[in-house]
Amino acid sequence: MLLSILVISRSHKLLNQMLCSISNATSLDKINVEILCSWNGSSIDESKIKNNSGYNFKILQRQKYHFATNMNSLARHACGDILLIINDDIVLDKNSIDYAIQELMNNSRVGLVTGQ
Repeated sequence: MLLSILVISRSHKLLNQMLCSISNATSLDKINVEILCSWNGSSIDESKIKNNSGYNFKILQRQKYHFATNMNSLARHACGDILLIINDDIVLDKNSIDYAIQELMNNSRVGLVTGQ
């Protein structure tokens, strides 16, 4: 697997927007991407999550919010060679994930790519 996308959320609205933007941000095959989530919201809001990305989405934990602890836990479960740590309020630009991966793969001096 190439890419693991890690996100912490408590808002189904924000998470749904972010998930929807992923399919526009990458052309990677479905088998090369996983989306792992630490859910901090209510069970009612969890039932309103709609993964329209086309990629495999899993809620791995339902714990109180602590960014470092939650993210480290997700990272331990990630299968991807590359980790994309993303906030749930981000709407990705077209091809942005593909461009970031290209930079990582084509330049051995690059170890971290961030957005603006």
